[in-house]
Formats: sequence, C-alpha cells, structure tokens
Amino acid sequence: MSFETATLEHAAQRAVVCAKPSDSIRSVVELFHRHSILSCPVAEESTPPKYHGLVDVMRVVDLMLQAFEHPAAIAEVDEDSIDDQIEAKAGAVFDALPSEFAHQAVGDIDLLPFDPLPEGCTLKEAICRMADTKAKRVPIINDAGVVVDMASQSAIVRQLAKKTALFPDLAATPLKDLDLGAPRDLFSVTAEQPVTTAFDLIRTEKVSAIPVVADGDQLLGEIDARFVYYISTAANKMFLLNQTCRQFLVYMSKFPGWGSNAEVLTAEETDTLGDLLGRVSTAHKRRVYLLNKGAPVRVISLRDLLVLFESL
Repeated sequence: MSFETATLEHAAQRAVVCAKPSDSIRSVVELFHRHSILSCPVAEESTPPKYHGLVDVMRVVDLMLQAFEHPAAIAEVDEDSIDDQIEAKAGAVFDALPSEFAHQAVGDIDLLPFDPLPEGCTLKEAICRMADTKAKRVPIINDAGVVVDMASQSAIVRQLAKKTALFPDLAATPLKDLDLGAPRDLFSVTAEQPVTTAFDLIRTEKVSAIPVVADGDQLLGEIDARFVYYISTAANKMFLLNQTCRQFLVYMSKFPGWGSNAEVLTAEETDTLGDLLGRVSTAHKRRVYLLNKGAPVRVISLRDLLVLFESL
C-alpha cells in the first residue's frame, strides 16, 4: 500500500447526528454539547435526506459573540448569589442563552456548503478536499446518498500519525526545514487584557483560539472559541466577560473538561514531523505553537499539515 492508495478510515459505525432546518440555534448548541461534536449536517427528514448544508461550531460561536455585544440584553443573577450555585449549571444548561436563540432557526443562518465525498474514498482525496476548501469536516456519503461519517481534520491527522511508514523521509524531517505555519501573523493577547479582546480576535481573524502571553512573551495558555459555550450557559456572563485573560484561565481551570481547552500544545524547531503528528493525535488539539526560547513564534494548524500532505 502507498500513501496515494491508502483508504480513508471511518469512525466506528454510528448514526451521524443531523439537525433539521427548523431546529433553533439553542437546540443545535444542545446537540453539539450532548454529542461532543463540532458540526453536523442540516437536513430535511426524507428518503434520501435532503441536505441543506453544514452548521459549524464557529458559526454558532460567532452568533453568541454578537449577542454578548449587547450587555443590557444579558440577564444576570443577583450579585449576592453563591458562586457554587451559579457554577453548578454552567456548561450544561442552555436556558440562560440569549432568548433569540430559542426562536432563530438554523436553516435561516449562513450554512457551510454540503460538499461530500463518497464512501471508500482515499485518504489523499479527503486531504485534498479539506486543503482546497479550508473545510474542517467533510461529509462521507454512501451509495444511497446518506451521510455515514463526518471526516474531520483531527481524525485525518490521527490516521497520518499511524501511517508514517508510508512517508518515512518526510516523517523524519525536522520542523525547521518544513516552514509550516508561515508566513502568518501570530495573533495573541496579554495576560492582563480583558477576555473580550481574545473573543474579538477570534471573530475578526476567524481563528478557533488565541494564545495568552505573559512577561517576556511566555505562553500561559489559550482562549478557545468553545469557551463561549460555557459563558453562554453561565448565569454570571458579564462577570466572566470582564475578567482578564489570566483570571479567566485560572477560573476555567477549575472545571473538568473545560480547563483542558485552555492547555496548549507546543513544539520545538528540532522536533520532527513524525513527533508532531504523534503529539497532535494524542493531545486532540487543533493547533501547535512553535517555540523559540519559550516564546511562541509560529502557530501550526491542522490545515497546515494537510496542505503539506496535499503535495506529497
């Protein structure tokens, strides 16, 4: 078997979660949270299903961040409420979302194109599709036109990490010789800036996370776009939004499952591509910060890795 002919591996057989065009934004947020997914097809219930497109976590996050621009519309609990009572619901209960999300239908927002690949496609075909379209997830359909899997960038990188024997020379190449992630501005925030600054950058630069740096550009962690889920379900939203990035990272570190989103994955220029693939596949992170004397100088995204393999 060669890299060109390697077949795309599919996830364990399970029904692909879909949303209906009439579903509310709030129900989609609940769907994402319940199934731990970042996107899903939007389809009418028919045989075969009629797919309208894909709804992605970043589109939902963008809508949430827009809602946060209007503090007067955000209901707050009494300032004397006990923190433990506030925190007990956060991250899981979605009745604290802005009210418009209960009424706005997902079919009425801008959806990502439905551009599937056939079941049985090669790993290279999936890589090229994602690299060319900048899609983070691609639907896989069977002969009946039904989505049977959602191939993600992270799943493909995990497969690449297991197949380094198919590209041994490339796998042994140091990162300094590959120029991954360049040229690109590395957007960051300082530890003392408000967390809203990080979310503003996430929106304007269309990235999924922003690194937080302290004195001497030392990397403290990152503000992940998915933190908006937590804030949206918390009753004390403005308290969280008014935190500095340092305070916010400390606050989020208290909660299992959420604090790990703030942790960063790093690499040195002397690390090999094989090292990087293995580290990314086990850490389940979407980006790696390349360090120089402890300071981040470049960010390598999953798409950067796919673009590298597109030309292989």
